[in-house]
Amino acid sequence: MRENLAAGLLLLAGYDGTQPFQDPFCGSGTIVIEAAWIATRRAPGLMRRFGFEKLKNFDAALWKKLQHEAETQIRPAPAPISGSDNDRHMIRAAVANAQAAEVDTFVRFEVKDAQDTRPNGEGGILISNPPYGVRLAEVQALQALYPQLGAWLKQHYAGWLAGMFTGDRDMPKFMRLSPKRKIPLYNGNLDCRLFLMDMVKGSNR
Repeated sequence: MRENLAAGLLLLAGYDGTQPFQDPFCGSGTIVIEAAWIATRRAPGLMRRFGFEKLKNFDAALWKKLQHEAETQIRPAPAPISGSDNDRHMIRAAVANAQAAEVDTFVRFEVKDAQDTRPNGEGGILISNPPYGVRLAEVQALQALYPQLGAWLKQHYAGWLAGMFTGDRDMPKFMRLSPKRKIPLYNGNLDCRLFLMDMVKGSNR
């Protein structure tokens, strides 16, 4: 997943860094790292170079001043941020990516099955890009898993907002959850949806 899409998912869900955040299918950590950048108020592009720096009328002094002002806005993350995945190789990659992004002190990664994950606070936001199948056998296998994921969310994440970004439009139906919003988005050339669901313990809504 590209970084701008991950950041967009977080902002569409209303994440501003003050809420606890989790991604139980974090893979290489893209969404978690973008959450940490939002939470710490790190300006997008602060660590990169731009083409306009090579223009003849480029004002290097002004650009350094703007960069310094952006750096002074950086703060410690005010709420916990964590990610987990059952693939230890992905978690190793996520830790390395967080270090490269200079947010490794603000995030926690664990090797863990999604259904063993528990909230890292109250009233948080969970955004994830769980696996979704392309071939029929993959789709059928995953749809058999969705009811378990729905039960896990209802049992443990009451009071949280759960967002699932997927190419499977039937996911909420099989999870037995009713999304409050369905936001169409593309992941590359894949037509996907961000399903946002308010979790209420023991309810299908």
